[in-house]
Amino acid sequence: MTTPTPRSAAAFAFQGPEMNMSLPILSPCIGICRLGSDGWCEGCLRSGDEIARWVAMGETERRRLMEEVLPRRQAALE
Repeated sequence: MTTPTPRSAAAFAFQGPEMNMSLPILSPCIGICRLGSDGWCEGCLRSGDEIARWVAMGETERRRLMEEVLPRRQAALE
């Protein structure tokens, strides 16, 4: 079993357009839970506010973060 590296695009749980839309979206957390100086988690790239609100977010907001926001943050780091 391999462990995802911090800030790795592969760490995000995007499953592609064929995934069952009725299944809950997974958390992008990879267990490296430290906020960096940029204010983003060193493991999943969410902000402290996004992490705190995750359980209360609707599926649409979670999906937008997973499919748009977090990959854009990852790309900005590369």
